[in-house]
Amino acid sequence: MLTTQTAHASTRVRLRDYPYPYRSAIAISNDCEFTSWETQLSLYRSLSGKNGLGLEISNSLFFFVTNSLCHSTFSYFQGTSDVPTAYAPVLREMIRAGYIDTVHAYGDFDDGTFQRRYAERIADECQRMGLALVAWSNHGSDRNFQNLGHRRLTQYQQGDNPDHPCYHLDLLKGMGVCYHWVDDGYTPKPGDETPILYHEEARDGRGLILFRRYRGLVGQSAPTASRLPEQVLLSDIDSIVANGRACIVYQHFGCWQKTSEGMFEANQPPYFSPEGMRVLERLAEISREGKCLVATVGRLLRYLEARDAVAFTVSNNEIMVSSASVGIGPQDLAGVTFYAPDPERMRLTWRAKDGATHALPSRVFRESETGQPCIGVPWKKLEAFQW
Repeated sequence: MLTTQTAHASTRVRLRDYPYPYRSAIAISNDCEFTSWETQLSLYRSLSGKNGLGLEISNSLFFFVTNSLCHSTFSYFQGTSDVPTAYAPVLREMIRAGYIDTVHAYGDFDDGTFQRRYAERIADECQRMGLALVAWSNHGSDRNFQNLGHRRLTQYQQGDNPDHPCYHLDLLKGMGVCYHWVDDGYTPKPGDETPILYHEEARDGRGLILFRRYRGLVGQSAPTASRLPEQVLLSDIDSIVANGRACIVYQHFGCWQKTSEGMFEANQPPYFSPEGMRVLERLAEISREGKCLVATVGRLLRYLEARDAVAFTVSNNEIMVSSASVGIGPQDLAGVTFYAPDPERMRLTWRAKDGATHALPSRVFRESETGQPCIGVPWKKLEAFQW
């Protein structure tokens, strides 16, 4: 992050780590295995809806299903056909509203039957319907050749390999995908100093912006709803807040547990144990108190990328913001906030790469605990809908 400012003490400005008033950030990256349509709607209503906890939690989506492993997951298309399901219109609303923001591969192709034509069909549907999903997450077993790798991850993953018939990475940008989770993207502890965003080169030469998720449950099966209170301790949440960290939690809310026989149980009401609900309620508490930004995966990743990519200069009571990153523009600056000694007299301005400038929408804030003043582009929560 590059900064330039005049030497006079009265103009010293620094970038705040998180949108005002938050001091930390958490997102839940919820892969959609075993999620029935009824569970999808019920979880949205209880966690994010107008009468729920008020948590901004997004979900991922299978466009196709084979049911070779995920026996109960809903999808956008019927099976592997080109026919949309009855859920497709509401799914489009959820995508546009930001509550579905991740392509969980293209479906549960655990039978090894993925073909590039499935990705082409989805890319066409997204373009035709004006849909954008900003994140991708790999899925399932080593028969999912659709999964993405990179030059240092070249096992079964073939989605980025242009010499393989399952190659599809060239299509993802047209679906709006900017951030990718692949099989080496883990952080060892919740909210440690490991950067969430990192970069690798795909085998087709494209640069990948990858993100890390916190898995926990070391040596055990992937996290499910029943394991939430073991995966994320209340003390983990308190530590994230106290240390001013960010964390993306990997979960499968649609799955209750993996049985001793190796089978998976789909989640059913009430969906969470009392201990699991306490974890979610704590997230709601710290969000309401302004201690922690609880945001969708896509919005948090975009904020972190923008925050780390902006440069600014300060002169004549103006903070001029710019970015060398081709992916960051003024529309991506929601939440970007600066500590400034006299923000009432300052203005925020964006400078484009061609030198053109225009004012950014800004507000003046004051830290409740320290009284320290700041100015920034306001962060707004997603609107809750009555689905």
